[in-house]
Amino acid sequence: MNSHILFCAKVLPAFTDIFIICMGFCIRDIIYVNGSIRTDDSALGKLMSDFYCTKADGMYYKELSDKVRHYKESEEGVKTMCDIWEEVKNEGIQEGKIEGKLEASIENAKTMLKDGSLPYEKIAEFSGLSIEKVRELAGNKSA
Repeated sequence: MNSHILFCAKVLPAFTDIFIICMGFCIRDIIYVNGSIRTDDSALGKLMSDFYCTKADGMYYKELSDKVRHYKESEEGVKTMCDIWEEVKNEGIQEGKIEGKLEASIENAKTMLKDGSLPYEKIAEFSGLSIEKVRELAGNKSA
């Protein structure tokens, strides 16, 4: 998925290297904060308040309110967000299919191992799993 970072603002002046990235996808670092401080008049309190706002007009930070207004109120922004969520949904479906195939391969390998008539190499070949994974499933890593 392409990175869709829509807003980035330095809001913690005491920590010059900390950036809060919000309304983004593919975020590599997540900073957890106490959302209840949104009533605080600090920069972080105002940002938390903005995160809980459902409309751009009630936000403290212009950069954030401009992006929220664009992505929620303009035809182009709404279309962009719909496209992004469609992409996210499709990626989730693909990941689910891959996980499902892996689970099925593991179950098939376990069934073959339980039968006991096939060598690990054949089980790996038939299941599509690595020989190491078959040995792990068998509880015999050295065989």
